[in-house]
Amino acid sequence: MQLRPVHCQYTFEALKQTRVGLIAEEVNKVIPEIVVKQDEKGEEATDVNGKTMGINYSELTTFLIKAIQAQQAQIELLKKQNEALEKRLQAVENK
Repeated sequence: MQLRPVHCQYTFEALKQTRVGLIAEEVNKVIPEIVVKQDEKGEEATDVNGKTMGINYSELTTFLIKAIQAQQAQIELLKKQNEALEKRLQAVENK
């Protein structure tokens, strides 16, 4: 995935703490389905020009699970390839 976790320092008056998260504008390029866009009235907007953007982190889970499944499939394939190569190496060494 092309997501970049960042540390953010909130500058709101009552909330001055560091948080970990993602940049909504960057997420919008990769997974626009989980980015929430609001206009100045706080109502959902259809475009991103001049809008406040946020991330629906609960919906990110589905994409993360899919990425983990793809990685697991690749790991299983690499394991099989490694086993085949080990057998070939063993056969060569036993000659």
